[in-house]
Amino acid sequence: MLEHTFVRPSVLARLRRSPLGPSLDHLAAALRQEGYAPSSTQRYLCAAEKFAQWLQEQGYAVFEMDEDLLQCYISGLPRYRSGNLPKAAQGLSTLLRLLHQHGVTRPRQAGPPTPPLDQWLREYDAHLEHVIGLTLGTRQRYGYLVRRFLTACFGTEPPDWPSLTVARITTFVGQEAAMRHNTGRKLPAVAVRSFLRFLVFRGAIRPGLEVAAPSPPQWKYAALPARLTPEEVERVLIVYQDGTAIALRNRAVLFLLARLGLRAQDVVSLCFDDIDWADGRIDLRPGKSRRARSVPLPHDVGQAVVAYLQGGRPQSASRQVFLRSRPPFRSLTSGAVGVIVRHAFTHAGIVVPPGVASHIFRHTVGLKNGQPRRELQRRGRCLRPSIYRDNGDLRQVGPGVVGSRRFALGRRSAMTADLLHTQLMAYVGLREALGFQTRSEKLLLLEFVAFVQAREHSGPIRTQVALEWACQASTHRRPSGAARRLSIARRFLIYLQAAVPETEVPAPGLLPSPRRPKPYLFTPTQLQALFKAAQASRPHGSLRPHTLSTLIGLLASTGLRIGEAIRLRVEHVKLDHEPSQLHILETKFHKSRIVPLHPSTAEHLRLYTEQRASLHYDGLSEAFFVSERGHYLKYHAVHKWFARLCQHLAIEPPDGGRAPCLTSFRHTFAVARMQGWYQQGLDVQALLPHLSVYLGHVHPQESYWYLTAAPELLSAAAHRFQTYAQAGGTRHV
Repeated sequence: MLEHTFVRPSVLARLRRSPLGPSLDHLAAALRQEGYAPSSTQRYLCAAEKFAQWLQEQGYAVFEMDEDLLQCYISGLPRYRSGNLPKAAQGLSTLLRLLHQHGVTRPRQAGPPTPPLDQWLREYDAHLEHVIGLTLGTRQRYGYLVRRFLTACFGTEPPDWPSLTVARITTFVGQEAAMRHNTGRKLPAVAVRSFLRFLVFRGAIRPGLEVAAPSPPQWKYAALPARLTPEEVERVLIVYQDGTAIALRNRAVLFLLARLGLRAQDVVSLCFDDIDWADGRIDLRPGKSRRARSVPLPHDVGQAVVAYLQGGRPQSASRQVFLRSRPPFRSLTSGAVGVIVRHAFTHAGIVVPPGVASHIFRHTVGLKNGQPRRELQRRGRCLRPSIYRDNGDLRQVGPGVVGSRRFALGRRSAMTADLLHTQLMAYVGLREALGFQTRSEKLLLLEFVAFVQAREHSGPIRTQVALEWACQASTHRRPSGAARRLSIARRFLIYLQAAVPETEVPAPGLLPSPRRPKPYLFTPTQLQALFKAAQASRPHGSLRPHTLSTLIGLLASTGLRIGEAIRLRVEHVKLDHEPSQLHILETKFHKSRIVPLHPSTAEHLRLYTEQRASLHYDGLSEAFFVSERGHYLKYHAVHKWFARLCQHLAIEPPDGGRAPCLTSFRHTFAVARMQGWYQQGLDVQALLPHLSVYLGHVHPQESYWYLTAAPELLSAAAHRFQTYAQAGGTRHV
């Protein structure tokens, strides 16, 4: 085979005399079979000859060739001024792989001992793989962070597990979380907590220390997912049209992403056996959700894949559909798919948020029919079904938790006032560093610490102490808040237990949750009276009557929270869109959403905008609803004004009922909307998720509470059930 690569007899003779001479024919054949060009094959074989001569000079045999010797050889080679390796080092990693495959090399008998840190990491990785059942990618991410954690705690010394303290754990988690963004901020805490549970499992540390790695706040569905318009999708799909092998491959990848909403890993793991051309179906292998699923194969996607297979895919024995364009022809990686997508965005002139690549197509497919992101996981034809919370304990592998939290056994630790206050400040500081808002929580915990100190309690805190504090009577505190106060104290005690193992943590559910009070609902007559009274507010001729009346009208017609309305900015009110809409950004639970407006509501907002401009308020503030001084409206001021307005109009609550407030507009809107659906004979059960998204609820079940808010809704539901029963139990009446 060397004769097909080299022509000069002197070169052939020199290669035959080298230590690798008997193996060079097999190497040349393997390189040619993998698709390497003749010039690359020549360069690789010459580099292999020089490496073999260096091994002989150093006293090593060919069969002792390994990665360590290869790195030692490369480190001694001179580099180009650009920093690149010389030609003598090119292809040596490929050479080593091929020699190992052909049985030419074998591991050396004696090697350097494995450092203790690496030994612990290997055992931890084996635990994650065989006990927890994590995938390779997850194990690699955990291992990277755990290695950084151990290096930060112990350096290069062997781990001293008894010296591992809460301060070291929280400091590392806080620093790593501060360097990350979005969902990546919770990964350091998850990885460190997983490793600490492994150490508890091995008996290296005491139980309870794993809770010292708290997670940062993670708001589900906190922001509007990035998506593409249909026009932008089509612009991306026409980028690769030059007919080259790379263009055909990239075009097929983009069609799979844009039409089916697949993950990048689903694309790169696609094999020939997964495509059923007769039935027009793609069988996706178990991926993120660990369950296989099938998706239909659209005609245009099939054409793009066939075009790549016929004119762009290199010849290879691999069963993977998408391969690299250069030898060795291996499967694409998820990172390569991201590069393909970003390159297409650049050529199409589309600007996407940093870090967004192939997953934006998944959002686009899930949201193209106006479905919220949670429906993306629930009903998408190519997306995994959601795992219900009730079935969370049904799994094929262990949950990764050593056991339920128990009280540690040992001597009683003295709980001094200074120690308790220091732990509280450290706990609050850690939660603030992780992004939590702790103002009210800090005030309550300071009261809890003062309560403990007033009892002159010197030992570990017990459950009874926390219960007595949560349930104590107060003039400015309602009894219904006891469960919330106990929950706040419980989180702090979990943190404290990591430092003082004898601390008792109250079990969840010790105190009943308060029952939500029945809301006050405005009648149409009352709404009209409130609107007219707001228009008559003083001073006459100023912007204040227009501001208050428009604010009330917006609350009544959209069901916005009062905080969302008074924080609206001018750029958030999109009256020139079709339809007109409001962009509600970073509101309660850090959620964002788009609120379409009725044409009559949009017209009133336009009139208010014109009134602001005519009175020269448009340049004073970025706020949409402005005060007389040109600032944002204050919640307390609006609340007091509305209370006086209701008192003036004699709008009072029924006996024992809830007083009317600004939130009553939101309750009235939701109940009226559902009552209208019942009267129209629509399927309220199917429409409730839409109302939940419109109102900005975190979970759809929060909207079901309104079903018990008014007798009219209960009677409408009863009438609907009666009609359902009379029709013989059909699904839709």
